[in-house]
Amino acid sequence: MSAKTRRRNSSLRKLVDEFDEVEETSGTIDGTTEDEEKSGTLDGDGEDEEKSGTLDGDGEDEEKSGTLDGFSENEGQSGTPYLYREDEVQSGTFDETDEDEKSSTSDDSGFESLSDMSFHEETEEKVIGEIEGTTNILQLLERVSVGQIYGSKAELQRKLRVITIFQNFDYTTYKSTKTLLVLKCFVAGCSWKIRASAIKSSSEFKVRKYIDFHTCSVLDRRSRHRQATSKCIGELYLGKFGKVGVGIRPMHIMDAMKGMYGVDIDYWKAYKALVHASALEKGTWESGYADLPMYLHKIKAANPGTITKLECDEQDRFKYLFIAFGACISGFQYIRNVVVVDGTHLKGKYEGVLLVAASQDGNGEIFPLAFGVVDVEDFPAWEWFLTQLRLICGNQQELVIISDRHKALRKSIRKVFPLAHPGMCTYHLHQNLVKRFKESDTLKLVKEAYRVYRISEFVAIFNDIRGQNLAIARYLEKANVCLWSRANFQGDRYDIMTSNIAESVNSVLKIARGYPVAYLLEELRKLVTRWFMNRREQALSLQTFFTPKVERILTKRSTIGDTLTVQHIDAHRSHVTGGTFPCVVDLQKMTCTCRVYDIDKIPCAHALAAAGKRRNMRLEPLVHPYTTKSNAYNAYAESVDPQDVEWVPNADVANKKCLPPKERRGAGRPKKSRYLSALEKAMRKQPPLKKMKTEHVSTEQTIPKLRKQYTCSQCKVPGHNRATCRGV
Repeated sequence: MSAKTRRRNSSLRKLVDEFDEVEETSGTIDGTTEDEEKSGTLDGDGEDEEKSGTLDGDGEDEEKSGTLDGFSENEGQSGTPYLYREDEVQSGTFDETDEDEKSSTSDDSGFESLSDMSFHEETEEKVIGEIEGTTNILQLLERVSVGQIYGSKAELQRKLRVITIFQNFDYTTYKSTKTLLVLKCFVAGCSWKIRASAIKSSSEFKVRKYIDFHTCSVLDRRSRHRQATSKCIGELYLGKFGKVGVGIRPMHIMDAMKGMYGVDIDYWKAYKALVHASALEKGTWESGYADLPMYLHKIKAANPGTITKLECDEQDRFKYLFIAFGACISGFQYIRNVVVVDGTHLKGKYEGVLLVAASQDGNGEIFPLAFGVVDVEDFPAWEWFLTQLRLICGNQQELVIISDRHKALRKSIRKVFPLAHPGMCTYHLHQNLVKRFKESDTLKLVKEAYRVYRISEFVAIFNDIRGQNLAIARYLEKANVCLWSRANFQGDRYDIMTSNIAESVNSVLKIARGYPVAYLLEELRKLVTRWFMNRREQALSLQTFFTPKVERILTKRSTIGDTLTVQHIDAHRSHVTGGTFPCVVDLQKMTCTCRVYDIDKIPCAHALAAAGKRRNMRLEPLVHPYTTKSNAYNAYAESVDPQDVEWVPNADVANKKCLPPKERRGAGRPKKSRYLSALEKAMRKQPPLKKMKTEHVSTEQTIPKLRKQYTCSQCKVPGHNRATCRGV
């Protein structure tokens, strides 16, 4: 053993002896237990450290060098660690400002040798393990030590607040100015203190002195948590879980803080912490508008062919926004030429309306086409949105646009798309009828009038409606029969009778509609990216020529067609009998007198029967191309990429301002869900379906499920209850 090693070991033993003397005279430090006093270990370190001669979890390197807890080598050799005198702890000398404190960044008296022990080893490992992967929080968990420099006074305070939560104590601000910060443990007489001051001609703060152990009672210092502010709690929660999940409430924040850190907070602080965590994750309501110019340009740079437009007023306040991804624009040519437009209200601080334009692919799935955000849903807003949409769809006679009966929307459709065929959503029309007339028998006939294919059938049903309720018939005539009736519609509407396509998109975005605008657009982008990816993979894996939905329709109709009788008229026409009524099928023109083939563009049972009786007749040419596997793949061939983070904006984009619109929130708590219509309320009041065993018959058909009928408990007659019973 060398002489140098013997001297270091001697110094080590002297240091241990001096620490033992301190324990015997002044008691244990940092809650040292009685067992630790006997074993000579401090801060809860185990027997391994006791045997190896290391304290406070320090490793072999410190053991070899003879230094403890960050003490300098000179102190290790001399065996005289820096111990705080009682008069220094209790007097005000610690809090006095030195003259050269601002001018010098290296003279820190004797505090340079102090251990940087803001976290004990066990606590630090627990903290880092819980919130690993969050850079900002990990930076907060770094040890505070003398000589550390922070960018600002607020940054240092933020770090110290996190330390108080993890070490479960609280401090009092003894002195705080623009250039000085002195903090003490709130328990009187405790030794924990920190002093930091500004570096000359800078906003940076440097830790000058730091005493990082407590001489107060554990119960006393754990009794207060004023430094656990809502912002600090929000940052810790976000660092722990990574995001604010759907359905998280302030009660969850309260339980998490109590369970993880033993800190009790009230409901209001938990609510503000939740709001702050959401703002850190998704941005504030104001930043959502300010980030729009940059976000739209980055999306456009990452997705060639994308159309974006942002319009503000004279005061740079947000007005209109439009976005259509390049992949959606390219895929629209491979699907049906039907566009459904609708709007839904946003639920944020500044409200607004989300406008959606969508279509339907050959498999009956939603195909998103374009999105818009406007401050108010009125005629100028709809006209502006549809004008941008016309760049994608064009103004052509083959185009069909379906919407509800919103006056501003229907007026703008007629103005922007004069050649297109406007259609009315039958579901919204039926809601209006239920609200106005509430006659179930007549409304059943109205539903049949929506759906029938033949004009003769429609005329017969409408005459029955006129005979039962003339007011309903006049209302339907005023709404224009050609807009809502399948049999009388002039364009190719196919089987799309409602605006449920756009309504479904609004339903999927129900949660996202409560996010800031920029984050809402990112959620839209993620949704479209996921849909395109999944459906592209599904189209590639298809083993049939047509989409699964069309294959099911053809299978069902072929079964019916096998029971029909066919007589050929010429090379293309056939007379088919055996069904409800005889039909004439023209396979060349893709028509049938039942009009199912004409409207749906998918062969009806009569057409399939006629094609089956002809030699060398293939099914593929008889079906519209939008139902094929190739079109299903081409519609989703391109992908929707996230924003290009490496893209460097030009000066115009970087300097463009977008302020939020004027706030329109009324009094009271904001409503999160819309008001239900009369039809929706009636559907909710219907009794649930009674679970019954179905009886199998020879034709493999099943008896439909019946609704449960309630019986009066007094007279045992169904149809009423005891309260309304008139029996004796």
